[in-house]
Amino acid sequence: MQKYFYEMVNGCINIIFFGYAAIVLEGFLGAVVLVDPQGEIRHTKSSMVHFSTAWVEEARERGFATTPVGTIIAKRTVCDQHDPHLLVTQEQICRKQLLIESPTALLQHFLSHSEDSMVPKLHVVTIGTLTLTLPIREVAPGISVALFNPLGDWKVNEAAGIELAKRIPNHIDILVMPDGKAQALLHVIGRESSLPTIIARKEKKPYMRDTISVTVKSITTDKPQTLHVDGTDAEILKGKRVMIVDDVVSTGGTLDAMKRLLEQTGATYEGTLAVFTEGPAIRPDVIALGILPLY
Repeated sequence: MQKYFYEMVNGCINIIFFGYAAIVLEGFLGAVVLVDPQGEIRHTKSSMVHFSTAWVEEARERGFATTPVGTIIAKRTVCDQHDPHLLVTQEQICRKQLLIESPTALLQHFLSHSEDSMVPKLHVVTIGTLTLTLPIREVAPGISVALFNPLGDWKVNEAAGIELAKRIPNHIDILVMPDGKAQALLHVIGRESSLPTIIARKEKKPYMRDTISVTVKSITTDKPQTLHVDGTDAEILKGKRVMIVDDVVSTGGTLDAMKRLLEQTGATYEGTLAVFTEGPAIRPDVIALGILPLY
């Protein structure tokens, strides 16, 4: 465990951060405790990067003081021993991001909370060179999210699409997206990668033939929906290596439905591109630009 100390003085504000970068059996996380000027204590932790238990146990046997887990991972793979997090998360998040994530979230909490609520009002994210301030909205009883809505925002779709296109593996044949507010994102990624794109429709049109359909329940919708792939598109997908594209992956309900849809077409699911994932779970099959917390 590594300990860090921060003190921020801004006028009459004196905030003390006690930060920890901890290796536990499951993996690596950053944790921060904040003491505000009134003596109130708040705390938070970053997302967890999961390491193989065998790596952690080997480092434990040799002694964490002399042999960090990163050293073991570097010996077994090809990576920087000081930042194996990039390898483990398929370059989604690095050690520095994890260490920044927890104090940033806690400082946002301190600065943006209303007096009668434990849920912050705003969440700040970056996409490429863009900085966005997202509102926090309740989407289900007891569950609030940082609302990311790329619909109609060409700057966001351009920035996110260009960044995600850089991360597409070379062997991918086709990109597929569930119908929704992120179609402009798919357009940019397709343009940048020159890969064909297909959208699974939420409405079955009269001209669609031999349609393949699945039902999905998303955290941001109040009732189940159905996704449809036209028979012509299904023939194109057959035997192809496919990546799913979406703006946000949260509970994974839509993602699971898309996987079932691809399986029925005979395509091979190779992973997902998303602007953000939501919640603390690290999804090894999802390449994302960042993580949004759940409140």
